[in-house]
Amino acid sequence: MRRFSLWVLLALLAWTPSLARAAGATVVTFETKNLNDGRVQTGSMYFAKNRLKIVTVSTTPGSQPDMIYRGDQRLVWIVDHDRKSYIQMDRETMQQMANQFAGVYAELEARLAKLPPEQRAQAERMFKDRLPQATETPPRGELINTGEPQTINGYQCIKYEFYLNGVQDSELWVTRSSELNFSSMAELLESMGEFYSGLTRNLPGGAESADFDFEIFGQLDGFPILIRNLDGDRVTTETLMRQIRTEEVRDDFFDPPEGYTKVSPMQRMKR
Repeated sequence: MRRFSLWVLLALLAWTPSLARAAGATVVTFETKNLNDGRVQTGSMYFAKNRLKIVTVSTTPGSQPDMIYRGDQRLVWIVDHDRKSYIQMDRETMQQMANQFAGVYAELEARLAKLPPEQRAQAERMFKDRLPQATETPPRGELINTGEPQTINGYQCIKYEFYLNGVQDSELWVTRSSELNFSSMAELLESMGEFYSGLTRNLPGGAESADFDFEIFGQLDGFPILIRNLDGDRVTTETLMRQIRTEEVRDDFFDPPEGYTKVSPMQRMKR
């Protein structure tokens, strides 16, 4: 799927009964290969009731941020271990960002209006390539079950194709294995997709930024074991689900670590 970025490494906190009770989680370990530059990211997705945590590690230097979705609180946390800080994304935060973007755009328009016509046209072309553009037409996604079977990593799978605005964007090999609680996992991912779309709706280009990565899970009759992203006829990335298991994790595993500082998204963008 487009921009399906699954990055993470197992970062499980030690179990301490006196601090937090343990809860069961479905853990999906995966590997993503970028076929353009050879980079590899590995990690794990932790599924629990109304909660999802994605932890990744990359071949490039520096740690990758953790992503925590809390459906019970209607928010997302992006945890930066290098800076020992986290960003909270909720409706209030996104509205504040939308207001700030609106102010930036208004200031930009005022400055462009003072330029001679030729210079203004040149500046507008430059900003059009670099800034998100508002659109009234949402992207159109279509998921097709081809019925083509294949065994992948020990799972019997069926091939799905995902089209974005009529162009094939990705292929997904989906299993209905009875070993997996894929219906609850898909519901959680679909819930996150709906939440994400609601957050971005008021941002510039928000209609185009609707992310199908999570939303279309609700349309899958199973869980994807292999995902290939396409650019025309060329495969650009592959994500393989290597292992699916259950594990006990502490409840606070789905919270930012104690002692980390909360920072605003706009503050982080200025750095």
